[in-house]
Amino acid sequence: MTRRHWSSEDGSRVEIIDLGSEVLRVPVGRWHRLLGDLLSHDDHAAFVLTLDNDPNLATT
Repeated sequence: MTRRHWSSEDGSRVEIIDLGSEVLRVPVGRWHRLLGDLLSHDDHAAFVLTLDNDPNLATT
């Protein structure tokens, strides 16, 4: 069903976004456009700043 919705019946490349309890499958390049529709640039930038102190995202 999702292949038909996104017109990817031919096996087109997709991006997988792990939302924790759900997984979102979208055609390559659409994720950024979807994010832009959901959050303003300022809201997204503010969220990214909150990730600085998240120990689960720290790299070594």
